[in-house]
Amino acid sequence: MSFGELVAHEIHKAFDGAIELHEGDGHYSVTMRNETGEGSMLFYHVMPGVDLAYCNFSMDSCVSALTVSDSDILCVDYCRSGRMEQEIGGGAFAYIGAGDLKIDDRKNHTGQFIMPVSEYQGITVSFDVDEARRSLADELGGFPVDLGSLRRRFCGGGRPFIIHGVASVNHIFSELYSVPDHMREAYFKLKVLELLLFLGMIDPEEVDASRPYYNRALVQKVKAAHRMMTDDLSRAYTIEEIARRFEIAPTAFKACFKGVYGEPPHRYVRTLRMEHAAKLLTTTDRPISDIALAVGYESPSKFTAAFSEWSGTTPSRFRQGL
Repeated sequence: MSFGELVAHEIHKAFDGAIELHEGDGHYSVTMRNETGEGSMLFYHVMPGVDLAYCNFSMDSCVSALTVSDSDILCVDYCRSGRMEQEIGGGAFAYIGAGDLKIDDRKNHTGQFIMPVSEYQGITVSFDVDEARRSLADELGGFPVDLGSLRRRFCGGGRPFIIHGVASVNHIFSELYSVPDHMREAYFKLKVLELLLFLGMIDPEEVDASRPYYNRALVQKVKAAHRMMTDDLSRAYTIEEIARRFEIAPTAFKACFKGVYGEPPHRYVRTLRMEHAAKLLTTTDRPISDIALAVGYESPSKFTAAFSEWSGTTPSRFRQGL
């Protein structure tokens, strides 16, 4: 059984919700649903020891019971959109967002995974190190990047290694979303080789300083602040007010909030307000001045300016579909 098949069957056994497992010609898929939403993983077998999975989750959380203690596994997770939270031991949390790459050995892959913005879309490439090493030798007769060395380099600290927002990462993975069916097998192999060559050139010491982790107490306070800020969009809070209320330094609050939710607090809340205003404009006949108040703007003119900047048109024209 390949590692991808193992993941699919472990999900099927352990997921706390409705789940469906389907096998097709050259691929297999898992679709899961729980009280927070639904998600899917579509697996392809690239070569012995190498699997590739398209991941698409529109849910708040899911639980993994995957254990790989008997295998040398290397997994590379690319986030195309959304965000993923993972508890990584010692009361610490790591996050990946759009354009990020996470490399780990799946030793700490059991437990709850949170999607802070209720979305995660990406690609996972998994390697059974010994089997994949033999496959690469058979396919190429020799390859300048050793999987065992990569695993030791990136996974030696017991925590996932995260690379944030490198343009070449997006280039490698974005093209995998437009592969013609008849070219899929060969293209997957080429992209796997490109990924390994990219990882082979990375010096972890140069990246390590830019990958923050956040402790449980701080994350819990930031999530409580998020609930307060988003439960009533008509109420505006300053950073200083939030920091005092939750006993967090303002700089720590802003840094952790961006780490969890992917944007600075005020930009994040402003986007929610504009999205809610757009919904009210198209689904109700409430006056624009009332809608402005509902999303935290006492001045209709300031609301119009903010909405126009966000949408590219005024609230009245947006309501008319112009």
